Amino acid sequence: MAADPALLVIYKCRSVDEALRALRSTPVDVVLSDLYLSNDTTGLDLLARMREGGLTAPVIILSSDDNPAVVRQALALGISAYLTKHSEGSAIRQAVRWVAQPQNQDQVYLWPSSLRRSVFAEPQPTHTPPAVLTKLTRREIDVLRLFGQGAEPKEITGAFEPPLALPTVYSHLQNIRRKLDLSNEVELRSFGLRYLSGDSETGRVTSVRRPPSGRLVTNSVPLN
Repeated sequence: MAADPALLVIYKCRSVDEALRALRSTPVDVVLSDLYLSNDTTGLDLLARMREGGLTAPVIILSSDDNPAVVRQALALGISAYLTKHSEGSAIRQAVRWVAQPQNQDQVYLWPSSLRRSVFAEPQPTHTPPAVLTKLTRREIDVLRLFGQGAEPKEITGAFEPPLALPTVYSHLQNIRRKLDLSNEVELRSFGLRYLSGDSETGRVTSVRRPPSGRLVTNSVPLN
């Protein structure tokens, strides 16, 4: 970053908690995080806790893990960019500048282009839903499916006919976490993505305004 005078590093943090404290005291335009952090935490944990705390800065994940399934999970959870660690410094700086632009907030930056091709080319794996899903109501399964696809609670409200109230969606998500014995939002999204993202709709769910595929505007992602 030091090579670009237009980019200023505000602070460097060693943990999720330290990063959250810093973000609350000094807002930034972009957060750049490793995928795997200390104490068995991840950059996705940081993202989830940021959103829970009302922190809206876009998050870029930098990782040596280019497994397409891992990248797809990160995209579904709402990251704004994913770069492999062998990316050159110029690519990282370009990603920071691109993500910081308001007009790009509903798009995702993937680098290098080979990563993007593998993410979209590899078939989605299928998984047998676990028996624990029988604890959920049909409506809870619909909500969990959309949440696993990357929809935010406010977006889920309009995916039903008639629309659900926002407190009702939050109540469903809380009940689902309790029934499935999941610890946090990241685990909840991962569960929905793994077991329900390929399900057909029940007929009561009409659409969601911004499914994860809607965020992946590929012609806006630079090629190398």
